[in-house]
Amino acid sequence: MILFDIHTHILPGVDDGAPDMKTAQHMLAHAYQSGVRHIVMTPHYNEFRGLVADGHAAYEMIREDCAVQYPDLNLYYGNEIRYSSNTIDLLRAKKVFPLAGSKYVLTEFSTAVKVPFIRTALDELSMRGYIPVIAHLERYGALYKCSLDELDEFRETGALFQVNASSIYDASFSTKHFVKKLIKYDMLDLVASDCHDLSHRKPDVSEAYRYISSRYDTEYAKRLFYENPARIVL
Repeated sequence: MILFDIHTHILPGVDDGAPDMKTAQHMLAHAYQSGVRHIVMTPHYNEFRGLVADGHAAYEMIREDCAVQYPDLNLYYGNEIRYSSNTIDLLRAKKVFPLAGSKYVLTEFSTAVKVPFIRTALDELSMRGYIPVIAHLERYGALYKCSLDELDEFRETGALFQVNASSIYDASFSTKHFVKKLIKYDMLDLVASDCHDLSHRKPDVSEAYRYISSRYDTEYAKRLFYENPARIVL
């Protein structure tokens, strides 16, 4: 099974992910060995913390290296964007970037975000022709209290729900309960590693793929790890 990973922090020295080229190379090797063949590099953009968006130089460097080491591993560029009132302007000015040149925008929020702010962000993005992909949905405690109807309202904007691979099998009870709720009611769209290193959060989605395939449904797992991300990057 060919796997996709649309949320990663592998670019060396760009954000709080891989600190150097050697670490980045090891992370790519790990991802490749686990079956991943399509990776979107998504450095953080957070204007409030001073994390900058431009990782293109690092991207070109690692893409050249990857072409030699793993010619069948496809790399793409995008940003994980902390949403603010400036996000639309930044996207239009090409200072931050959607996933793989698409209209899909990997959008994150503060963990203390309130539901109305999320709703406003999704409405603003969708009204301007973008498709929000909510990064690591399981981190936003306010959503745990939402009814199924409220969660469905988010999806009616066109938004996609992404959770981190480790949250499926290695997380707190409340987090796993929330993720299982999304799976049960067919509200989960994407699973990604959100990898930052080789220990705490590895570049590996294969364990989550096996978990969902064995405990739920192989076709559903295929949709989460192949079909849905393929619509974004291919």
